[in-house]
Amino acid sequence: MISSTDPTAGRKTRGLLRLASWIGHCQYLRMLTDDLPQSLQSPIEFLLSGKIEPEDEQITARIETLRSQLAKRQNERVTVLSGRAVNQDGSYLPQPGTLKRSLAQIAYESSVLPRWGTFLYLCANATGAKVILELGSSAGISGCYLASAQTCQRFITVEGASELAKLAETNLSRIARNFEVVNARFADALDRILPTLPHGVDMVFLDGDKHKTSLLRSFERLASHLNSGSVVVFDDIYWSSEMWQA
Repeated sequence: MISSTDPTAGRKTRGLLRLASWIGHCQYLRMLTDDLPQSLQSPIEFLLSGKIEPEDEQITARIETLRSQLAKRQNERVTVLSGRAVNQDGSYLPQPGTLKRSLAQIAYESSVLPRWGTFLYLCANATGAKVILELGSSAGISGCYLASAQTCQRFITVEGASELAKLAETNLSRIARNFEVVNARFADALDRILPTLPHGVDMVFLDGDKHKTSLLRSFERLASHLNSGSVVVFDDIYWSSEMWQA
């Protein structure tokens, strides 16, 4: 552990950051040789440099202000799903567990980090995504990033916890237009949503399902609705061994 009073701490930290940046740059170059789509080069370069255009920075700053305001409501708590338990056939159990979490926890622990929210926004922008679908709204922070994409014409997000779904709708209404929050289990929501997508989906963010079988089932159902060049982002792949396998 490096103490903040250690005079060499700053040098060590900068050294570690330079090493991480170098490793990331090497991985990026390898991705380029492995035919990384050109549209994704700019978002990945952002992960390495942290630099974005001024107009993009204004959008992300607005969303982060919303997050900060949400976190200040420390005494408010909402009910969230503690797990989406599934049967062996991949179907959901009737009553997943629930727990109470503060809005500060939701804002900074359960919601997408600013860097990755910006990455999602840049991906949607760079690929020209018009129809974007998210499974796992939480407080709607990631949805605000996705729905802010310049080309987004329709944004749909799904949340199983009713209180979180209402919170996501409130936050999205302050940032975006042409959005829809669906309060339902993922499988049920897809039954309702997929028939309403005659022109397919351009970007999908899978964030909330922590089970291999049901996660892959969701992806398989979405696959036939993906347009050419669509981007699918899987979150929490290091959550468990089965998530990594998925």
